[in-house]
Amino acid sequence: MAINFPSNPSDGDLYSYEDITYSWSASDGLWVSWGGSYGTGLKHKDSFTGSGSTTSYALTYEPLSQESVSVYFSGVYQNDSNYSLAGQIVTFTTAPPANTDVEIVYIYKANVVTDDLTVTGNISAAEATFSGNVGIGTDLPYSKLHIVGLDQTNGTMSLTADAAKGSFESYVHYGAYGDWYIRSASGSGNVILQDTGGNVLVGTTSAVVGGGPLQVKSKTGSENVATFQNGVSDSGFGINFLSVAGSGVGSIAWTGSATNYNTSSDYRLKTDVQAMTGASARVQALKPVNFEWLADGSRTDGFLAHELQAVVPEAATGTKDAVDEDGNPEYQGIDQSKLVPLLTAALQEALARIEALEAKA
Repeated sequence: MAINFPSNPSDGDLYSYEDITYSWSASDGLWVSWGGSYGTGLKHKDSFTGSGSTTSYALTYEPLSQESVSVYFSGVYQNDSNYSLAGQIVTFTTAPPANTDVEIVYIYKANVVTDDLTVTGNISAAEATFSGNVGIGTDLPYSKLHIVGLDQTNGTMSLTADAAKGSFESYVHYGAYGDWYIRSASGSGNVILQDTGGNVLVGTTSAVVGGGPLQVKSKTGSENVATFQNGVSDSGFGINFLSVAGSGVGSIAWTGSATNYNTSSDYRLKTDVQAMTGASARVQALKPVNFEWLADGSRTDGFLAHELQAVVPEAATGTKDAVDEDGNPEYQGIDQSKLVPLLTAALQEALARIEALEAKA
């Protein structure tokens, strides 16, 4: 028996039949349905004009069953005893009168092959409006979109550039212990989390302004924020840093026993190389201090960034007392490794003076 929907419904009214819930869509003029034993399905409406002699009408899709079909003659519901369904053909026992608006509303599956659902055509927004859960690979969906894959190693969801599975395929699947995998079928394929705009956040839902496109936060504060491990060999490879042009400007590399922090220094990248002079005077101009950190009260030896910047500009970043457009401080930083050449040159100057004094003695 076909579903006998209530007459004169209002937008959003609900009606239940067996394990299916229907919602009246005033904009479509249809009962929109989804759920239960129908698993994966779409609603559709075919409209015809009665001729007074035609008894059979071909539908666009094949309904799931006669129970999923509802027929209206000029808005009047027709009992299913007045028609029969065979595949995509609805046949009436008596031809609809001439000039009658014949509306056939039904739930269908598109191109069903065994247990697979393949949609080769376009699905309009109206046809894809559901009031319940969507199940693919299951007839008991318990969330808005519930996808069940074949197993823990094959793709739960595949995305391809062509019809055939091949080098252009990427897929997402669910593994053991709640693991999720995003993979490319090709060994040379890339998984791109974010290309333009927005940020990729790990461990947090709040992006730090100016924090960059990748922001990672530890879960408890008593663990590492991130871990990097060589996967094949300990040959001294790690993380590369590139310029806008794509040239390497530095790296963090590690072996089985040590970590190296590298910056570009190849002689082929340099010109106008000169010996350092006056290093001792510059070292004497430095103002090393001992201070307390406001954040945790710990004390340490170091420099004030703006004072160091006055003597060794390349060792400090930022500007003294700088603030952003909202008045928030933009703090300076220093790279103490930039002091090594100056200290080396000053030590060499001091050693030369010591040797000269010893030669006179």
